[in-house]
Amino acid sequence: MRSSYSNSFAMNVAVLVVAVAISTTTIAEDRTLQPYPSEFMPKAISSTLLDIEYTGERFIVAGDRGHVLTSTDGNEWNQVNIPVRAMLTRIRMLDNKIGWIVGHDATVLGTRDGGLSWKLLHFDAEWGKPFYDVLFLDENRGFVIGSNGRAIHTTDGGESWTEPEGSIFDLGLHMNGIIKLGSGTLFIVGERSLLARSTDNGENWDLISSPYSGSFFGVLPYGDNGIVTFGLRGNTYIAEDVSILTTENLDEWDEYGIVTQTDSEALSAMGWRIVDNPVVQSLFGGITYDGNLVLVGVNGTVVKGRLESGKLSVVNSGVDAPLSDAVLVNNKLYVVGRNGVDTINW
Repeated sequence: MRSSYSNSFAMNVAVLVVAVAISTTTIAEDRTLQPYPSEFMPKAISSTLLDIEYTGERFIVAGDRGHVLTSTDGNEWNQVNIPVRAMLTRIRMLDNKIGWIVGHDATVLGTRDGGLSWKLLHFDAEWGKPFYDVLFLDENRGFVIGSNGRAIHTTDGGESWTEPEGSIFDLGLHMNGIIKLGSGTLFIVGERSLLARSTDNGENWDLISSPYSGSFFGVLPYGDNGIVTFGLRGNTYIAEDVSILTTENLDEWDEYGIVTQTDSEALSAMGWRIVDNPVVQSLFGGITYDGNLVLVGVNGTVVKGRLESGKLSVVNSGVDAPLSDAVLVNNKLYVVGRNGVDTINW
């Protein structure tokens, strides 16, 4: 009897242990799909930060673990309560009050008070991948783009979302940047030479012939209808007028068959010119202002130059860590990256 009881008891314990393990695993799996608020950390301003914006009233930075901080002077920073703990990748402000942040786990946050508080508008931890950029045409109509060709669109300020239709999204390529030009044209850049243009507020997209066979990490406006696009190994190109750029047939397009162009005549025929850049470090962000271009990237790289000249020079940043973006305020360049916020006298 004792042996039978012992065996039965052991079996029950084993079943209980397995049941608890399965239950615990299920709970753990479920927990990972829920948004959890970011934690307040005294050194958050020195942690990895991926983007910075200046509203005219305050700075806003965002990055690792859902960290968002604001400052009115660029020196004293206050961490903001954020409803997610995901890595945040991009901040875009429509004006000094209304703006959005996107990030990993398909996170979209919105603010209507200049960045002092944020509402969760979209979250999909089951998909689990990042959104890389966001563009709103007004308070209600917006686009979010990201990993593997995924994009979402809203017409009600983020209360509801749909996935836009279009062959460029079916390519499955990471889409890294989206902007609206002064002319109203929308432009997307991404991995494996992805370039796309829309002249009807994102209803339809044209695939643009790329002058470069690698990935583009960002795009900036140039004049009313031009762009600067940049990415791997410091490759930077300018298009004076995106309306004349040559297009590709999506059914025949092969991203692996693209050849990098360096010949000025061949580039001109495509509507592009190459920027003379002395660095080969990858570039992740930057600004254009008053006919000037500033780009930042790997190993604390900062380069600047006149857009008309198409030539960049190296700026000694004093930073030895990757930089992801920058803003220029009161003759100081504020840069963010792996070490948080740094400033460079300009």
